[in-house]
Amino acid sequence: MFADHLEPSACPNTTNFAQRRVDEEVWNEYEAARSTDACTRNGYERVNLTTGEVTRVWSETTPGKEATRYHDADRLNETHLAVADIYLDRVFVVNSTSDQTEWTWNASSAFPRETGGPYPEDWTHINDIEVLEDGQLMVSARNQDRVVFLNRSGLIEGWTLGEEDNYSILYEQHNPDYIPTERGGPAVLVGDSENNRVVEYQRTGDSWEQSWVWRDTRMQWPRDADRLPNGHTLITDSNGNRVFEVDKQGEVVWSVNIAFPYEAERLGTGDESAGGPSATQANLDSRTGSLRDSLLIIAKQLIPGKYLNGLMYITPVWMGFLEVLELVVLLTSCLLWAGIEIVWRRQS
Repeated sequence: MFADHLEPSACPNTTNFAQRRVDEEVWNEYEAARSTDACTRNGYERVNLTTGEVTRVWSETTPGKEATRYHDADRLNETHLAVADIYLDRVFVVNSTSDQTEWTWNASSAFPRETGGPYPEDWTHINDIEVLEDGQLMVSARNQDRVVFLNRSGLIEGWTLGEEDNYSILYEQHNPDYIPTERGGPAVLVGDSENNRVVEYQRTGDSWEQSWVWRDTRMQWPRDADRLPNGHTLITDSNGNRVFEVDKQGEVVWSVNIAFPYEAERLGTGDESAGGPSATQANLDSRTGSLRDSLLIIAKQLIPGKYLNGLMYITPVWMGFLEVLELVVLLTSCLLWAGIEIVWRRQS
């Protein structure tokens, strides 16, 4: 997937709402909410990793810049894509040959507008879609703290993972990966981003039960986790500025520092590093850290995640939570000292 921001002069006519199977009233509602005349070209490319050749498969332009990028797409077959549309808060299937949208699901059919983020500027923030083996779709509605399952009739009742503002389950998650029955599922492994952990839920009867969790004091806004065929877990820790792998005992077997990674995949293991077992089948050990780790994690949770993640986003890669905390304490102390000096001098 790619997203190129275009200046207004380069923007084509984007009012083809009928072709996108969007109601004109809904289109105008979203159009009125945008704050810029710029636009974004979203698309799907195929890259030959040997030659570097790039082939454009499909693209579409959305009005605006912020919260208009299509975050994810997955192939249904050689000609059709399932797309997570962050702009119009929907999921759709497009024929990449004809550019025609052949099916769409709108989040407004499942969620009240009072949920999630501000409607319609960044309401659901749908950030991931996965085509399952039976053709059903698994979709991450980040701002609703939920992972939902869809078929061509719409929402599959009773399968939703998470609920609005119940942060003990999920808190603005990214990149859920589905583990099917033949590998010990149904299970969902997900980057539970604002909870600063990676967590897995096992389908037990008619409900989801937490079956595995991993975190340490460095983990900050993880946004991807893949279960590898050997039972290890590949984790992308965005504001922890690293990609690393943990074994069945929860120990880190390798780690590499990289600035603000979003998603990682082990080459040669299939789409989304498919083929790994569920935590229940592989009998994986959870990790929540020592008593010291737990205290630091509690201290971290006292700071609203959006502010802490924003601060860590602008700090150098080598600065972890402790370094950021030390910097905040230092700056606060300097400001207090300067304030006391000013007051003392005025009184003198």
